[in-house]
Amino acid sequence: MTTETKKVEEYPVQSRKKVTLEIAGAAIFIALSAVVSVLTTMYIPRIPNWGIAIFDPVSLVWITCFLIFGWRAGLLCTGAGTLILFGFDPTGIGPIFKFCATIPFIAIPALAHVLQSKRKSPEKDMKTWLSQRPVYAITMTCAWVARIGLMMICNYIVFVYVFPPYYLAGADLSFFGLPGVTVWSAVISMVLIINTWQSFFDVLIPYLLSFRLVPKYMKI
Repeated sequence: MTTETKKVEEYPVQSRKKVTLEIAGAAIFIALSAVVSVLTTMYIPRIPNWGIAIFDPVSLVWITCFLIFGWRAGLLCTGAGTLILFGFDPTGIGPIFKFCATIPFIAIPALAHVLQSKRKSPEKDMKTWLSQRPVYAITMTCAWVARIGLMMICNYIVFVYVFPPYYLAGADLSFFGLPGVTVWSAVISMVLIINTWQSFFDVLIPYLLSFRLVPKYMKI
């Protein structure tokens, strides 16, 4: 039996093992996401009149799952975690916003790796590729830009087509000591401020957990 034949026969086995590992990893992180949701969602301090969590840790779980187990596990964890959030979130639409805000940090790096692999032979798997600081910084910066754009669209749809007009009329930045910033200026500023703040943690903490803590204590 030639070496090439062995590689062809081993590939389906390796592929099945990889998928099994991804599903198992997703299941573990979905359970962790549920625990985090139960313990934090109802008690997180929120910005008055906006209902926005000042800091929401559940996305850290979703992105860490993606970085450790891959894009399939990340999507499964994010999707299931979003559904779980509906059982605890007091705003009603928060989980949808959380999904839209987090998904760029999975989709953009995964897509970038696919494009990079098509340009030249994929010498590194996605996890190894993303563990490189310049690659991680560039892809996550692009994800942050996509997040801001997507959240601008989501807020426009909600304030124009979902919320009563008085919601927009009452929007301001009094929480930040800027009561004079109102209406659309307040909405745009809030999107930039809160999403940049949360993105800092969404990018930094999963990176440290996935590429510094996990490799130190276990091999996945």
